[in-house]
Amino acid sequence: DGSGGDIIIDVDKDDEKGSTLFAVKLDGSERLRIDTGGLVGVNEASPQTALHIGAGGVFRFERGDGARYGELWNDNSFVELKASTDPIKINAQSYLRFDIASGEKARIDSSGNLGLGDNSPDVRLHVTETIDVGYSIDNTCSEANNLLKLENPSSTANAFAGIAFRTGSGADLYFGSYQGSVNDGTFY
Repeated sequence: DGSGGDIIIDVDKDDEKGSTLFAVKLDGSERLRIDTGGLVGVNEASPQTALHIGAGGVFRFERGDGARYGELWNDNSFVELKASTDPIKINAQSYLRFDIASGEKARIDSSGNLGLGDNSPDVRLHVTETIDVGYSIDNTCSEANNLLKLENPSSTANAFAGIAFRTGSGADLYFGSYQGSVNDGTFY
């Protein structure tokens, strides 16, 4: 009603005009629209959700003093979430799920277990993939048939890659591969 210092803009109060909208234009271009369904478009003439930010739109949220901020936008190549200086924290009560092409690809459960191809990981890293090939030397050596690949793309002479397993203070088991020529009789 406008009492008490309120400002109320009432567009088609009695719905006499049927389908109406509220729009704000700057320099002849529409910048804001609220349609009859209450959907809000910023730089978007046909909002599809409660808040629809159109082309060139960046959703920015910042701390009260403006010193730190986060932004979310789509640049037509990917959706980006950016933090000015602080780390990005994702907080979920039971698990984080990562879907690509309408299917779950990874999950981190509330215990910190990571499942790749598995939605019920029961160890720190749980990788599940069905590889329907029988055992043979050729199949074993094919990268397409491996569940895990650790690669060191270095072209440095004598480059290596390895996996170290440690229990307690030093009961180690090491698997590694070595790139280089060995002709001094040393076994690697």
